[in-house]
Amino acid sequence: MKKNLYAGLAIVLPLALTILVLLFFIHLFTEPFFTMAKSAILTLSPHIDPNLLTLAARGSTILLLILFILLFGMLAERLFVRSLIQKLHTLMFRIPVVKTIYKVTKDIIYALLSKEGRKAFKHPVLISFPFKKSFAAGLASGDVPKEVAEKFSFELEPVFIPTAPHLISGFLIFFPKDKVKPIEMTHQEFVKFVISCGAVVREKSAKKTKV
Repeated sequence: MKKNLYAGLAIVLPLALTILVLLFFIHLFTEPFFTMAKSAILTLSPHIDPNLLTLAARGSTILLLILFILLFGMLAERLFVRSLIQKLHTLMFRIPVVKTIYKVTKDIIYALLSKEGRKAFKHPVLISFPFKKSFAAGLASGDVPKEVAEKFSFELEPVFIPTAPHLISGFLIFFPKDKVKPIEMTHQEFVKFVISCGAVVREKSAKKTKV
């Protein structure tokens, strides 16, 4: 009985959580335009059933949102639009607090979706943290500021240590570069590993790392 229960939970829970997450994001992204869509549909069909109205408004909003994202992605390849996006990035990086949230979110999205190798986070690494004989997995991140580097006689590397199960907060540590050990793990595998609190790991990634 217990074995069957666990087997059922293993099948149902991931499916249920996936649906809940999808519904959350659908509601989040469509809510600002939902009222306008309902008004437009009521104008075209005043006597539509309320339940059908909600379904039609939500569906049309999702469809229009997908088309908008595709159109924006196509326009982003244009030189003029790319220049405007770059100016927007520069503006976001100048706003206190907002720049931190924006940078981390942007880097995580790039780590998940980028097919090119131009990721702000270089690669997953292993460092001794928070104690000498304990280790933490993190992401090598960017370059060391000149003001920091010139205070040390040895080379440093900035490492972002995210907090599980979410990746938005964590610790940014300047660690001796020769003590930073690269991990044979992709960005996507690292993200899955952290979000699952270590429960999801490839067999290849589970082998011992020489430290």
